[in-house]
Amino acid sequence: MTPGTIVCVDDDTNVLSSLRDLLSNNLGEGVDVEFAESGEEALDICADLKADGRPLSVLISDYIMPKMRGDDLLVEIHTISPETVTIMLTGQSDMEGVRRAINEAGLYRFIEKPFNNEDLLLTVRSALAAYNQERALHVQNANLKMANHALAVRSRELSDTQDVTILAMASLAESRDSDTGNHIRRTQYYIKVIAEYLKNHPRFVGHLNEKNIDLLFKSAPLHDIGKVGIPDRILLKPGKLTFDEFEIMKTHAAIGKEVIEAAEKQLGMEIEFLRFAKEIAYNHHEKWDGSGYPRGLSG
Repeated sequence: MTPGTIVCVDDDTNVLSSLRDLLSNNLGEGVDVEFAESGEEALDICADLKADGRPLSVLISDYIMPKMRGDDLLVEIHTISPETVTIMLTGQSDMEGVRRAINEAGLYRFIEKPFNNEDLLLTVRSALAAYNQERALHVQNANLKMANHALAVRSRELSDTQDVTILAMASLAESRDSDTGNHIRRTQYYIKVIAEYLKNHPRFVGHLNEKNIDLLFKSAPLHDIGKVGIPDRILLKPGKLTFDEFEIMKTHAAIGKEVIEAAEKQLGMEIEFLRFAKEIAYNHHEKWDGSGYPRGLSG
């Protein structure tokens, strides 16, 4: 039996004496049993247990007592210790009070006096097992909440790391092109503004949801990643490029797509934001009139 604390409450000292003899000798090592002659005294014991960090496992209470009845005590106990399993003893069949104890205080068992020792002992053991099961479930739920919180923190960390890595890769490409001047960051926000504006347009209402707009925003900085494959003599050339040089410069769109595809192959899986990044890198120089590159798309 898992250790626990039981509090017995009855204004009849003979009943308390019977409970002391029965429970103290039959519940095994580690189960503490305390006794009170009134509801008020039981509440004081419960407060002391809580202050000492000792949970109240089971409360056994008489129903008819001076000042505080058993059903009132059970309600009070459950406001202090919601997990306590409660058993009520009574020689009177006041079913209204029993129903209140069940409905408002979660009464576990109702036992009539004079009680049978074996029946009561079996009920107490069952109550201790129910309490331990409830405590185990509580601990499990607390651990699950902690695990979920840790997972959320880790997920946020991974997302932040992903964002920083994307910006670092994009900045690497930008650092080799003196004409861009924070172009990557501006483009990222331009895309977000345009997407937010178009999200209710009939053509895009099913596609530009909050998730996809966030993916566009995350992946947009990689649109010029292909410039890492352009020779410095072209990328860093002051002034206008020749026709042949510009043809080489235009290959950065396809290079960007290939770089991202290579990253996907290394990962061995498809990642949604890389799919967006790949499309953006490959198509960001296409134009409505078909004069863009690399595929000359139009409309």
